[in-house]
Amino acid sequence: MNRDMWKAAFVAVLFLLTPMLNQVGPTPVLGEEDTYKNSSTGNLSIVDVPNYRIGDKWVYETKFDVAQLIAQANVSASLNTLTGDTANTVTDIIYETDENGDTVLAYEITISGSFSSGNSGATLEGTSGRLEIDYEGVDILRARDLATMESNFNLDVTFAPFNLGFLSFTLGDINFDNSYTPAKEKHDFPLRNGDQWYMPFEAETVVTGSSDYFDPSEFDSVEDENNSWQVIKNEPPSEDSITPQYTGCDDSYKIAEWNETGVNTGFNWYCPDVRGSVWNRIINPAGFTIDWLLKTYNPSDSNSVIPGSSPGGRNTNLNVATAYSATLPDSIETISVDYNVAGSPPNPIANTNLQLRYEIAGTILNPTTDQNGIAQISLNVSNMKDMTPSSDDHTSNGVVVYDPATKIVGAATVVQDLSVVGIDLIAQSSSVIVERTRNGVTSTLGASIGYNALPGDMMMFSLPAQNRGVLTSPATYMEIETPDGVTYREPLTA
Repeated sequence: MNRDMWKAAFVAVLFLLTPMLNQVGPTPVLGEEDTYKNSSTGNLSIVDVPNYRIGDKWVYETKFDVAQLIAQANVSASLNTLTGDTANTVTDIIYETDENGDTVLAYEITISGSFSSGNSGATLEGTSGRLEIDYEGVDILRARDLATMESNFNLDVTFAPFNLGFLSFTLGDINFDNSYTPAKEKHDFPLRNGDQWYMPFEAETVVTGSSDYFDPSEFDSVEDENNSWQVIKNEPPSEDSITPQYTGCDDSYKIAEWNETGVNTGFNWYCPDVRGSVWNRIINPAGFTIDWLLKTYNPSDSNSVIPGSSPGGRNTNLNVATAYSATLPDSIETISVDYNVAGSPPNPIANTNLQLRYEIAGTILNPTTDQNGIAQISLNVSNMKDMTPSSDDHTSNGVVVYDPATKIVGAATVVQDLSVVGIDLIAQSSSVIVERTRNGVTSTLGASIGYNALPGDMMMFSLPAQNRGVLTSPATYMEIETPDGVTYREPLTA
């Protein structure tokens, strides 16, 4: 999935709203609150970058809600929430050229979907009928960190007057070609509750196609953006008592996103068990939202899969691990590789030539597994920094181990920290999670919009504990003392 799919919804309603679009303004930034509560977060776990296989498939229930957009435009038009399913499938693992002219390993994700307003769910020029959208696209994601390099798709929008299919006609057949410089990272692995990061990037969109209702080239744009993200929850995904149909994601991480003006642009519930999003929401300031809620996940080369609740296990495993959870710049890190076929015990894949790619430093090595399917590689981590300044490390750089013959990928993240110690439990202010409840509505605040308050508001402060050391911390307690002298004592797991 990609954040440029909001353009799909925009095109869907454009034929209704074109005369009034300039009157649609951004959502105002709200102030913060006065009353407060405190809590600590006791999960010290981290989640590293996943690996994909050709054939992995996710199916999402998809909802385009444009009611607010139409209401703000103040036009005599109507459109129900567009609903349908979106299927994301890994179709290839390829080499791509990045913005520096360097070759990087990437996943090709094919995305397809069909969405409908339902009968009499749309009105065009006074005629009631059914609006339908067919979506076909391809995303290119960098393998080392799932950053989006390109997102290209075609949109075919049709209208059936009086719900009669034989009267259907095309409103637009549009192609969107989107690219990001540098590749856009909406995850900054490894993920921990409370982590924050931001990223400046250039987003370029080129639009071609045809429509009798608008000029597709009006969507062409080159924009400098600077978005920020924070992991604000680690729990089962739920919003307003609604949960996804997929039931195997109780250990999910909610990542909130803001644009450079501090406006919340949505969230992503990242679920490690499905190696991706279990719920993604895009909030556009023009007045519409798009939700993708996971229905099924079918990983390829896997066993014991239950599509609606469990990914089972991979049949072939290319496990990659670093010796330490963090290291210093320009140090030597040992990368361990374990290549095997699942079993009791696992069957090693011996004497196999692999490719180790530490692309941020331009390092390409060619290790070979031994008779036990093991390889140990000494890697100079360099002093190269990633493009996502964050609250929890100096830099976090992905390392990929790849079998070109089978197109199987393993990956891990090399974290660099300028103050590496054995155990270092911290509760840093930059990772605090702040939720506001005002008039019964709860929203998450970010540093980009400040933490002001109004009388009667309720604020919930969650302070995650993070172990910045390289050793596992024992179970302990965190104490928080509030300005009014109240002390809270909460357990922290190992």
